[in-house]
Amino acid sequence: MPPGLAREDWAIIRALSEVAGTTLPYDSLADVRTRLTMVAPHLARYDRVEPANFFAVGASLAARGKAEGGLPACPLEGYFGGMLKGRFF
Repeated sequence: MPPGLAREDWAIIRALSEVAGTTLPYDSLADVRTRLTMVAPHLARYDRVEPANFFAVGASLAARGKAEGGLPACPLEGYFGGMLKGRFF
């Protein structure tokens, strides 16, 4: 496409949603940013470092796994099936 006909990313996603039959309710970049702030408010707080809560998330997932009878198996276990052994030599 010529540069004058290019669209912003959010407009492309919205156009694709129309083709898919489920139109997104965003008509401007401001609408997208407003929704993004509602979903992830930390993205709208500039010049501030947010504390990471990786350990809290991990602990809650482990607790949930224990309550459900254990954590699920890793879906990638055995995925490569030994393909990489000696392949680069």
